[in-house]
Amino acid sequence: MALAKGYPGGPGKSSTWKVVHTRVIIRKTPSTTASIMGFHAQGKTVEGVVQEIAGQPWLRIPHPGPGGDGKESDGYMLIDGTSVGLGRLLERVQGASAEPKARVQNQVPAPKQKSRAKPNLGDLSKWIRHATAPTSRFEVVVNMVMVRNLPSTQADAVGVVKKGEILDGEPREGWLLLQEKSPMSHEALEQGEGRWILLDGKELGLGQLLRPQIPAPKVTKAFATSVQLSFPTDMSKYDLEVECEIGESFCTPCSQGKSMLVHGLHPCSDVRLRFVYRGKDGAAGEWEVVETTDVPDWEEADGPCIDLLGNKRGSCQQCSCKCFALEENVVSLNMDVGDARCARCGCNVAAHALWQEKVPLKTSESPTSQKQKPPKQAEAKPVPAAPVESTVDKAIALPKETMLRRWRRLDVNPSEAWPRLQKEFSEVVVWSDLHSDMGKNMTHLKQLPICQDTVLLLAGDIASSLEVIETSFRLLQAKFGAIFYVPGNHELWVSKKDGLSSVHKFLAILEICEELGVHTRPAFINSDCAVCPLFSWYKDNLVDGFSRNLADIPFDMQTQWPWDITGRGDTNDAQQPEIADFFLSLNQRRIAAAPSAALDALKRAEVVAEEAKQAQLDGRVLPPLPKTKDDDEIFVVTMSHFVPRQECYPGPRRLCGVMGCREIEEQARACGSRCHVFGHSHISCDRQVEGVRYVQHPLGYPNDYHRQGEPKPVWGGCKSRQEAPSLTEEPASKLAKDIVKAILDDIRNCPEKCLERPPGRWNKEDGDNYSSHNIFDRKEEMKLRESMGYDAKKMAELWSAPPPVRELELEVTHFQHGDQRLTLNLPNNLLVRQLKERLVQEVGRGNPAKIVVSTSGENALNDDVALSSIESEISGGLIVMGIDMSKGKSVTVKLVHAASDIPQSLTISVLDTATMLDVRKEAMIRLGEKSISNCKLVKRLATGGFQGLADGDRLNAKRELLFLGRDLPDSPSAQETKTKKPPPKEKEKVTAKKSTTKAKADVSVPEVPTAQTAKGQPKSEPPGERLERDSPPREMHVKITSLLDPDQQLEMGVASDFLVRELKELIVAELGHGDPSKILLSSTGDDVLRDERPLGTYEREVSGGLVLIGMDLKRPQESKPKEIKVKLVHATEAGQSQLLIRSSAV
Repeated sequence: MALAKGYPGGPGKSSTWKVVHTRVIIRKTPSTTASIMGFHAQGKTVEGVVQEIAGQPWLRIPHPGPGGDGKESDGYMLIDGTSVGLGRLLERVQGASAEPKARVQNQVPAPKQKSRAKPNLGDLSKWIRHATAPTSRFEVVVNMVMVRNLPSTQADAVGVVKKGEILDGEPREGWLLLQEKSPMSHEALEQGEGRWILLDGKELGLGQLLRPQIPAPKVTKAFATSVQLSFPTDMSKYDLEVECEIGESFCTPCSQGKSMLVHGLHPCSDVRLRFVYRGKDGAAGEWEVVETTDVPDWEEADGPCIDLLGNKRGSCQQCSCKCFALEENVVSLNMDVGDARCARCGCNVAAHALWQEKVPLKTSESPTSQKQKPPKQAEAKPVPAAPVESTVDKAIALPKETMLRRWRRLDVNPSEAWPRLQKEFSEVVVWSDLHSDMGKNMTHLKQLPICQDTVLLLAGDIASSLEVIETSFRLLQAKFGAIFYVPGNHELWVSKKDGLSSVHKFLAILEICEELGVHTRPAFINSDCAVCPLFSWYKDNLVDGFSRNLADIPFDMQTQWPWDITGRGDTNDAQQPEIADFFLSLNQRRIAAAPSAALDALKRAEVVAEEAKQAQLDGRVLPPLPKTKDDDEIFVVTMSHFVPRQECYPGPRRLCGVMGCREIEEQARACGSRCHVFGHSHISCDRQVEGVRYVQHPLGYPNDYHRQGEPKPVWGGCKSRQEAPSLTEEPASKLAKDIVKAILDDIRNCPEKCLERPPGRWNKEDGDNYSSHNIFDRKEEMKLRESMGYDAKKMAELWSAPPPVRELELEVTHFQHGDQRLTLNLPNNLLVRQLKERLVQEVGRGNPAKIVVSTSGENALNDDVALSSIESEISGGLIVMGIDMSKGKSVTVKLVHAASDIPQSLTISVLDTATMLDVRKEAMIRLGEKSISNCKLVKRLATGGFQGLADGDRLNAKRELLFLGRDLPDSPSAQETKTKKPPPKEKEKVTAKKSTTKAKADVSVPEVPTAQTAKGQPKSEPPGERLERDSPPREMHVKITSLLDPDQQLEMGVASDFLVRELKELIVAELGHGDPSKILLSSTGDDVLRDERPLGTYEREVSGGLVLIGMDLKRPQESKPKEIKVKLVHATEAGQSQLLIRSSAV
């Protein structure tokens, strides 16, 4: 540092200065961009040493440190601010001694002059030790506010904020602690590391400095009569102003917490909301507009709505909502049933009381006597011989044989083969899990197209209400020619008031199908295809090593099972294996009548699948299967609701016990099935295992991930399809009530003796709770779940979590060249599309879009299929087509300079698996170039200019590339052109004789001097861009196609030494219209042929045909000449003109 010139004082000597500007900042280093330590106001005198840094005078002064511990550090003040537009900042005090005062020992030194007293940290503890407050946002409302290191006006200033700036921080007793990236400790704040701003400067005569920013309400969910808001901070000091499009506006205080529900709104209307400060100024925030949903008001005649557990819910205990409405759009298989909310008021399902039927009081006892009646003593054991009081209690106590009487009328005839439908159909489509009791799904069914030549297979779970099931059947029968159906678990949900057991409801559904013509028995849809429905339930044997004891969870507790079928007294325990055995036994007759031709076809398919699997293991390639089939071959499609084998269920292991059972697979193959359709898990599946195709195609809940919007074809094709008519009303249910009434009468009038309740797992714990009025109480179910270790959140995480990632070793073999093999090690969480990309990366050539991957050489794997879902199939290896998997071969690549007037090229040798980066490196070595940036590979754009090729691009079949960055060696023709003598002074004329069909050009080329070659070639005929005229031209056949209309084509013969420009002129001459300058010729539609290059250099492009842009290739229609009038006007002499009549052909 040097002493400032023209300023008093010597080296190390101090001088006194006075602040003449309004405020001068003290900085940590002598720089206008250094951090601020504080400032001195106008009139303040300071003492320091003058120093000149970078041509500017600075005053070095002592300044208190940031910690308030009395230590001082150097600060710097700018003396002259002319360079920054401020003028003079400090002036030297005249008469003040420049020499430092001599120190006298044994004398107390006078304290140094300071700008202000230091703040006492003890007085600041209420701000520094303040409890952490929520972050708020403020706006600066004055021109400038100081930022200090402590919450005191005497603290040092560390910065300023200007008017209009938005700040985030914690309000603490009148000060704002600015928000940092990480929270600061109390010790750091005491050391002055915080940044504090005064909120209100009224005590200092400055007025309000910062104004709180009121955020707009954030609407997280809209319901019919309410909206849910979320708060970033505590908004309890604000009121919420609500303006309604329908109804009266109102204002309500905001609740404490992070969210609140705003009730009292009207359905399907716009609502405006904003926060209003409750203080005197009444500042308001911005408006937020939201539209409430459309849910109709509830009328008592509609009856109560049920929740996900089948409970009927009534009025809400937290608001004025009269009845619960299920929020359908968020229902998914992943959610906890207790998280459901009312679509009308937004309150939780638990806030709606259970629906209580109005039961008249018994006349035998008065209310007074009932109150005085002593409480019933708890019994140690339930009384097994208790009298039956209700229909459902009698239904579950009836013998099994009594229920089977009704079933035999619905079963197939054991002595007859599968019948054939009266009408033949050409297509089979499948669907499952319609859940049409949700309004959105029912609306979706109305919009389906009409396909009367198609058979629809419904794999269960249509609805739980018999009326909705019948309505759905009637609606789908108007869309499809025939329907085959098997019930699912949702259809068998019952309640005590229904009076039916799950088995009796199953029989009622079959009788509804029988009356409507919905097929539940096997039948042929034509001579080649048959459909066989199989009834089923689930066991815990679907997955190896799994048992019910490993993950015992309540499932389908809305069912009621007769004791004589399960052998236990747990009527709502749906996981008893005897239930599955009962439904499987109902399929015996239809299996026995299966056609033998179908069984033979299945055996052949199994043999082929086993051979293909063994061939993959041995590395052999099997010949393609013949496309012709035997005349007697029958394609059988079986269907069940539950999962037939473990490969078809990729969901969480915890739910394996309630997904399906292995016996379904055995029965399907016993029918000769070639395709099995199922549902239940709501997870899409389409895979081939051991000769049988397994398909699940669910519609599912409105919010499911695997939701499929339309049925999936599995056999044949649709001949005709019509648009769906607009349906305003759903088909009415006419049969369900009568069939249920008939079954209830049979139960009541049944003379057979009812069975006594057998023991069960829950007998000792629940006593007679199995026959309580409402077994689906939410609290009781949660207790049951807790006792079984059920965790809904963990189950949802398992359900949505991807399968565990592990390494796969796949052997890939080429379909036609068995010696081309490759082993890939990759994770199982990749898709087939990503597998193809890895294959291209490993081989070094090819296009992933052209690769076909299969397991047997027949069915190609879909690009969107995850490898984890087909691990068992691909474990034996994969067969690929569409890529050369051989080792890299040496090829010759020609690099042509893209911008040089003189032909420059370079020929290099690289592997055909090389990337563009490898080509650049090889060119750099051949040219002796040190920088790879001077070796660029580009492609020409159709609009002009060049675009660089990515280094990762593969060479593939490219053998000629455009080069930029530096000069390449001249071609032989260019070197010969340079050695020619200068031309004579008189220019020779260029003559050319061309034919429009087969042309041959004889053009005398003018010689160009060397100086002219350096500057640039003549535009008419640059010699560096065309072939040598001395070499004999070749005849070329050119086929030209219009890019916009491929039907427009033109074929012509030309010579190889023709320029591209001359070819354009020939095209115009041949067609009789167009402008050659507006024509673009290309080989692919991207790379444009240059006008001044001969066609011989584009021999490869011309051989494949050219694409034309810029004119129409249609020939003008020939017409007879007409007489037209032509007026000739003199260009300089006004008034002189002549009228001529000539033919239009002239």
